[in-house]
Amino acid sequence: MKKFRAGVIGLGRIGSTFEDDPKRIHPCTHAGALAMMDDVDLVAGAARTEGSAKAFQDKWSTKKAYTDYRKMVADEHLDIVGIATNPETHAQIVQEIAGLGVKAILCEKPLALSLQDADAMIEACDRNGVLLMTMHNRRFNSIYRSAKELIAKGDIGEVNSVVGICQGCKPSKNWQSDFEGPLLHDATHLFDIMRYLFGDVQWIESDMERARPEDNVEDSAYALMRFRNGIYATTLVNERTDYMRFEVEVQASKGKLLLLTNEAYIWKYDQSKYATGFKELVPAEYPLPQERLNAYVAAYAELIACLETGKTDNTSTIYDGRAALEMIMAMYESKRHDNRKIYLPLPGAPSSLEAVIQEGAF
Repeated sequence: MKKFRAGVIGLGRIGSTFEDDPKRIHPCTHAGALAMMDDVDLVAGAARTEGSAKAFQDKWSTKKAYTDYRKMVADEHLDIVGIATNPETHAQIVQEIAGLGVKAILCEKPLALSLQDADAMIEACDRNGVLLMTMHNRRFNSIYRSAKELIAKGDIGEVNSVVGICQGCKPSKNWQSDFEGPLLHDATHLFDIMRYLFGDVQWIESDMERARPEDNVEDSAYALMRFRNGIYATTLVNERTDYMRFEVEVQASKGKLLLLTNEAYIWKYDQSKYATGFKELVPAEYPLPQERLNAYVAAYAELIACLETGKTDNTSTIYDGRAALEMIMAMYESKRHDNRKIYLPLPGAPSSLEAVIQEGAF
């Protein structure tokens, strides 16, 4: 069996160390997934510090610890690279390693911090024949794949509106970017999965604020958007809670769905128990496949299948990653322009968040 040589750049939580969390479903990292796959050899990892690189080497029994990712990719002749670094580094890393012989890259979300950078990443990969996938893990989650099938089959009728919520405590300062607020850090999952379920967005209008002047970015953001198929959605994103909350509520003509991170619920209409001639929603069993997907294993398995077959279309393409980023940039553009509607698509411009900050629009 041909084995692909793989390495990871960025050896922190999502790169490797989340595997030490006993509450998580394993594998839950790039290294954990690559290490268990029969057609992959996890041969190296690169970190900014020698201590992190050596810890990775010891944990995964790789032959060498690297602090220079370029040297790692070139010296180890890597076929596959997982990128799990801070988002502000994604664009530079992808552009540099695309020309070093790598065949495929799985890059963490958000793809970049500006559409200009995202487009440069796309161009570099196209020019060098490199497959680039975005790791928006809910696209590989059985819950959301089942939801997509239910909606497509009309099991809950015609979808008319959606409510998306993403809340969580303030990220640790040692891995938060100066230009990465809650929209880019966690809510990129929310916007990506909404687009996965309902298609492209026509326009977005938004408002946001930062409660503490010492914060460089927003700590709350709210949006109204219209999808091209006529579905409306509202979203609430903030870091004003001491708990994590991720919900997508799908309202339809004959039922509704409530999709969480690891759980899902469905209601369907039936005759009312309280009023003759009326219908109401009653709980039903949410249909999940018997075999639950592991997101990181499924993502890498699809990436490898693309390498073996020459297929370029996949569940979470670089263009999907750009589209999620585009929705967030449209929200910043709305804030910049007195909360007006911003129509998509947007050009490959520098960061709209940086523009919001520089112009004092918060």
